[in-house]
Amino acid sequence: MNVIDMLLKPDKRFSFQRNEGAGAGWQTVPFPKELLRKFATDSSLLGARFVRGVAIPVGSRIVVRDAALYWPNFVKGLGTFQGKSTSSAPAEITVCWQQGEEKGPVASVSCCTQMDRFVVPAAYEDYRDLVIAAGEANTAPVFLGVHQLLNRAELFSRMKGDGVEIGPGPKPQALPTRKRRVRYVEQATPDMWQSLYGKETPTPVDKNLWNRYVVGTAGNIPADKASLDFIFSSHVVEHLANPLGHFAYWASLLKPGGFVAAVIPDRDGCQDYPFPASSVEEIVSEWRAGSMEVTPEHFRRWGQIQMPKSTVEELMKSGRSIHVHFYNPASMADLLAQTAAQLGFQRFSITNQPNHKDFFVILEKGGLDSSPRHLLRTLYGFISHRNR
Repeated sequence: MNVIDMLLKPDKRFSFQRNEGAGAGWQTVPFPKELLRKFATDSSLLGARFVRGVAIPVGSRIVVRDAALYWPNFVKGLGTFQGKSTSSAPAEITVCWQQGEEKGPVASVSCCTQMDRFVVPAAYEDYRDLVIAAGEANTAPVFLGVHQLLNRAELFSRMKGDGVEIGPGPKPQALPTRKRRVRYVEQATPDMWQSLYGKETPTPVDKNLWNRYVVGTAGNIPADKASLDFIFSSHVVEHLANPLGHFAYWASLLKPGGFVAAVIPDRDGCQDYPFPASSVEEIVSEWRAGSMEVTPEHFRRWGQIQMPKSTVEELMKSGRSIHVHFYNPASMADLLAQTAAQLGFQRFSITNQPNHKDFFVILEKGGLDSSPRHLLRTLYGFISHRNR
């Protein structure tokens, strides 16, 4: 969960305030959506990189109530934003934690016309609300960059040959091209969805893609061993019990040199924030046990936070698809650094940005070249991630 998501919901914990002066002080007003912006941070042959954020006018501020509860990295002084002046003059952003009208120490950063990253100070004592304000001396709005956009097109550009997308629902992302032959693995075919799910699938599937849907699951993909060049999933891995067992199964379906590409929610930047990241020990123990079934304990853990008034039995009977495990880039890097080779993958990479709601994982199966340098690349991927 980040400021942008709060704006788009909208979230009651977010407020946009203007200083009305003359004793009126700070007053909450509706957020003007035209202040949502994207700024290009650099350009290359591959195109511009964009930072997603909001423009804060002079005399305005953003208040994120109880941010200390669900942005644990910010509490520890590890949270970052970016800033940029929208004019030729420097602009200031001030940040502080407060409770009611009580303020902790105020940190400020002066932003120029280039995008500058700055660290949010650690939470001060028991203050929980995060306040981000435009400096009073600013002559123009200041841009608060929340996160750099991750470009999924960079994943799709790698997908050539024969592959599958797992669980795309009515909106597949890996579309067929002249060089990409893709099938979509779902538990039902599109022509069955209306009778099965009714109003839950208001977005119809392009009928030109119907013949590409096949019935299956993440643990039972209708494909021969060593027949696929790629396997793609978006927001699927977090629903899987025994994710390592699934990864190993997917590796068996890949040709030498094939890869898995997965988009996974980042619990530090999405609604999974109340849950700690699943530990390596827990996930490895599921792998050793061998079962790929979601257990009552998984439902209990999820339900006590998300639906505390429902019993485990009610949740299981409902057929609700829950988040079984919770990941951030660091926990995923720890997990894969210890297990990727045993799963049948020669190297992995993780792409993430601070405050983003998800991150990318690529697991590559060894090909004809099995020289030791690939192991070094795996280790390098782990180290470079930890130093981001």
